[in-house]
Amino acid sequence: MFVAIQLAKLSGFGPIVTTASLRNVDWLRHIGATHVLDRGLAFDALARELEKIISEPLTVIYDAVSSPDTQNFAYDILAPGGALAVVRPVAIIEDKKIPEKRVNFVYANAFRPENQRLGKSLYSRLHDLLAEGAIKVSVSSA
Repeated sequence: MFVAIQLAKLSGFGPIVTTASLRNVDWLRHIGATHVLDRGLAFDALARELEKIISEPLTVIYDAVSSPDTQNFAYDILAPGGALAVVRPVAIIEDKKIPEKRVNFVYANAFRPENQRLGKSLYSRLHDLLAEGAIKVSVSSA
């Protein structure tokens, strides 16, 4: 999740909203999150908090947990035409799937043929990104 937030920021995405333990708020804001919501919120409360923060439809969601519950919640709040990226096999309830919403199972493997171009680009700049502090590593547990 930490690297995904930083790469989203470097790529110009925003706002960047994440859920986490509230003890990590300062670190998450430091690396690029614009908003941190309590991961313990029920989905209805989370939806209300998102409505307060987000004025535009959600067109990109990255679900770093990707349990069936979080995937279906994210899919429900995703705007038509949007894309949901999940890190576990897709578990969207079949009855709610619509063609206007894309869901992709993703994982970071720069050696897969479809990821090699992006991997080469990122890895060729990784040393500089780390040196300049654009990407920060965390040695503490989340």
